[in-house]
Amino acid sequence: MSVVGDLTWVAGTGNRFALHDALRFGVLEDPASLARELSSDERRPDGLLVVDRDEAGRLRMTIYNRDGSRPQACGNGLRCVAWYGVRAGHAQAGVEFPIATDAGVRRALVAGEPRVSMGAGQRVAEHALDLGGALVTGHECDLGNPHLVIVRDALRDEDVLTWGPALQERFPAGINVEFVVVHPDRFEARVWERGVGETAACGTGACAIALALANTLPAAVDLPGGRLTIDMADGELWLSGAVEELA
Repeated sequence: MSVVGDLTWVAGTGNRFALHDALRFGVLEDPASLARELSSDERRPDGLLVVDRDEAGRLRMTIYNRDGSRPQACGNGLRCVAWYGVRAGHAQAGVEFPIATDAGVRRALVAGEPRVSMGAGQRVAEHALDLGGALVTGHECDLGNPHLVIVRDALRDEDVLTWGPALQERFPAGINVEFVVVHPDRFEARVWERGVGETAACGTGACAIALALANTLPAAVDLPGGRLTIDMADGELWLSGAVEELA
């Protein structure tokens, strides 16, 4: 495993993160400022992951967005932390282990592609939206962080880059916006993420899409960064996908 300074660079299905292991390198004095500084790095991380342990001794993930804000949940970040935890010897491969997050304690299993629990999720409300004369339904979901899922007939730059930030501003705490094309055997999506902008992938967003639109699980969600798979076990959504180390 390659560590540059005290940072490990990882990507979860296209989501790029710098990861700081506070168990090995100590507590960061100002992680929010570091996240903002890293936004200008040529690797363009979507955020900073900080790994330590909580009072109960469980691995803990804290994430800071590119703008320094601290979201409650991040599915791909959680998968990266699970992968790193095993690689660094903080957890055991093939054995389920807990990871504490700002959205609650989640479970992880690394046996091949990292797989993490995301809670049951909640369908919150439906919103009638006017996108430049096109009337659409926005499905608001809660995955520990807020999401707005919108079905479209195609994935357009105008939707993501114009309506993504515009819709985000309509919600007091901001919201992540997923634009989705429904295919018979999969979903195709692009995501505008609060505090980041458009991302190559969004794990909680993929779960929100499955929660709002899938008739059966497992469901496959194809994003610019690759495929994420969502299934259900023990009353919780579980998220699976690739993790790779970045040079």
